Amino acid sequence: MEIERIETAVDKIVFNTQFLQNELSTDFFDALIEQNIRYQQFLENGNIKTSTLEIEKNFEKLKALDLSSEDFRKVFQFVMIKGYQTTSIQANHALTPDSIGFIFAFLIDQLIQKDSLNILDFGSGTANLSQTIEFGLPVFKIGALTGIENDDLLISLAASIADLTNSRLKLNHMDAVQYHGTLADVVIGDLPVGYYPLDEIAKQYQVFAQEGHTYTHHLMIENALKNLKAGGLAIFLAPLTLFDSEQSDLLVNWLKKSCYLQMVINLPDEAFKGEQVQKALYLFEKPSEDNKQNELFIYQLMSLRDPKAIKDFMQMLKKWQAAAI
Repeated sequence: MEIERIETAVDKIVFNTQFLQNELSTDFFDALIEQNIRYQQFLENGNIKTSTLEIEKNFEKLKALDLSSEDFRKVFQFVMIKGYQTTSIQANHALTPDSIGFIFAFLIDQLIQKDSLNILDFGSGTANLSQTIEFGLPVFKIGALTGIENDDLLISLAASIADLTNSRLKLNHMDAVQYHGTLADVVIGDLPVGYYPLDEIAKQYQVFAQEGHTYTHHLMIENALKNLKAGGLAIFLAPLTLFDSEQSDLLVNWLKKSCYLQMVINLPDEAFKGEQVQKALYLFEKPSEDNKQNELFIYQLMSLRDPKAIKDFMQMLKKWQAAAI
């Protein structure tokens, strides 16, 4: 059964990672990167440089499982969850759950009929959101998939996983606030929450706060929309209090001049744990000759686990879409 194969793969990768963690005197996630690099070497060359035969045997068993790219992505999600249980991480470094990624994919597929999309992930982290969307959309929907991430550990981990899942994701190691590149059809992001420390950079933006530091997620929203084509969509996970903070007036005033807020989807409490900030899903559309401000779609998603709740949401979205045409 598929679930048994996934469980076997998780066990083998966790064993290898913990072994390397002890051998290299490092933390779980650095050891996981090393595990992935060595497994990629094994796949390419048929052998690895290792101090234990047990790791090589595990690699042989992993290869024999013949997992699909999507199954391998699920394996790494479970592996990272195990790592979170033993390694302290920042709340902003937590991976975006599949259930939320599937909503992103559904919205992109439902609202954009165009093929070969250029999709840009602002603050891609471990890239679970990007890869959930990649494997959740028809192949012809994605022309290019690019992640922008500034954290050394996260981008290294994302790259090592992308190699093993045969992902088309291309990663740029840089600050998303300072990114400028080819305009995208879709910008996505599970935005980090906090203050941006570089005031000289923040001054270049309309949402710049005159007192104290500017919110990082405000700057990322402004820059993301600047890197979006006319008529394109920006879909973000951002704080539930996005429009109700001491700096929200700056953001709202800029947004009114720059885009249409088309959708706010409030997510259930079950989506967030521990120190994670409660977030909602916001969808913005950049003005063009072919679009307009629609009646705002506001929806309270009651559960990410109940199939009926998801089905009800999809039906309401389709009704809103039909009325907006």
